[in-house]
Amino acid sequence: MKFYNQRTFSYISRCMKDAEELLEKNKCKSARFVLKDAKKLLEKDREPSRMLALVYCMEAKIFEKEKKEREARHCWFLAVQEFKKVGDTSSPAYLEAFHRA
Repeated sequence: MKFYNQRTFSYISRCMKDAEELLEKNKCKSARFVLKDAKKLLEKDREPSRMLALVYCMEAKIFEKEKKEREARHCWFLAVQEFKKVGDTSSPAYLEAFHRA
């Protein structure tokens, strides 16, 4: 499992929090844009990551809000796969992703 330095971790966490706040305000397009940077940073790493799984979960929630069920289901599936790679199959986030995938 990959451990990120504090600066990178803080940046990704901030992106997730900002995306969640935008999603609550129904600004889905802006929320997806904010997440895109964090997602690129994590995917570039090519190592299993719980943070990437959480980003996929957030992206799925955004797609659900936009009524894009196919894209949402795909993101839930990617989240489940990422959680399995990390070995985190007992967390509430994994269970939510598993049931929605």
